[in-house]
Amino acid sequence: RADHAVTAAVAASVGVPVLASGDVDSAASAAAIVAATGASAVMIARGAERGPWLLADVLAGTDQGRRPPIEVVTELRALVSLAAADMGAHRAARWSRKIAGRYLRGLGFAQEDLDRLRAAPDAAAVDAALAALIAG
Repeated sequence: RADHAVTAAVAASVGVPVLASGDVDSAASAAAIVAATGASAVMIARGAERGPWLLADVLAGTDQGRRPPIEVVTELRALVSLAAADMGAHRAARWSRKIAGRYLRGLGFAQEDLDRLRAAPDAAAVDAALAALIAG
């Protein structure tokens, strides 16, 4: 857990905006951290890796929670497509294996389907494995 006492001490002693970082996993936690520390804002890091919709929730000040599996997989497919365009199909596949677990954790997909995703050699195979998760 982040030591927000340090953030509070810094925010109280400097005359510039301070960002609090750590343990932001909901709009409620962001609001609580800002209130407890006097920080001007929060920085979202790993929380965004688990779900990019956290950013919208924090900005709106509402917790909509985990999105439905079809929305999560659709978002992940779009992200993998952008990554492939940016870094190439094989590198994007390796990179997607790092984030797919965070995105898909707790959504109830069968282990063999997740294993197929982890074994995908390129972005097209990752996309096909993701599409299969929500195909039925």
